[in-house]
Amino acid sequence: NVIKLIMDRNIVVYSMLAVGLYTPLSALADVWGVSFLKQKYNLTPFIAGQISDMLFLGLSAGSLILPWYCEKKQIINKALFLCLGMLFILFSILIYGAISVKTVIVCILLIGFFSGAEMMCFTGALQVSDHKNSGEIIGVVNTLNMIGGAFIQWFIGMLLDYKWDGTFQENGLRYYSSESYTYALTSVVIMIAICGST
Repeated sequence: NVIKLIMDRNIVVYSMLAVGLYTPLSALADVWGVSFLKQKYNLTPFIAGQISDMLFLGLSAGSLILPWYCEKKQIINKALFLCLGMLFILFSILIYGAISVKTVIVCILLIGFFSGAEMMCFTGALQVSDHKNSGEIIGVVNTLNMIGGAFIQWFIGMLLDYKWDGTFQENGLRYYSSESYTYALTSVVIMIAICGST
């Protein structure tokens, strides 16, 4: 049954959409957010950590409001692509723009908010499938989603190492420049674009 579900085009599409919506959150909140914000916007680790945590505040609101509203209006598919588009724009502004700290906070909150649309991918996959397999469908979508998030974290690290100039920080950790982070996090922008084109 699981193999059959993985081969189902509709489930794969919703899984890809989930990856695109989850990837920015995975990249920033789970691993690279604090160090990126600290380096790009000259923030202290404490302030960078606080701002990075605002992703979860936005996510809390988005994962409640977006599914409730979009399912009520029956616009799940349109909303998923709109949210992916917003994530593409916001993430691009965050990594390529020269913006104020206040604008960074707004971007981070909105990235978290629109990432909340990921929850609708499960609903969408269930709507186009046999509900008798609902548990397996949710499991497949979630598994593919988590694999995508794990891959992007590894890939960003690999790109950072590729751009690393051999410099170490005082604490012995590798020093990555702002340009290195921009280069590596471009992979997230590309991932969002790929997932949105499915």
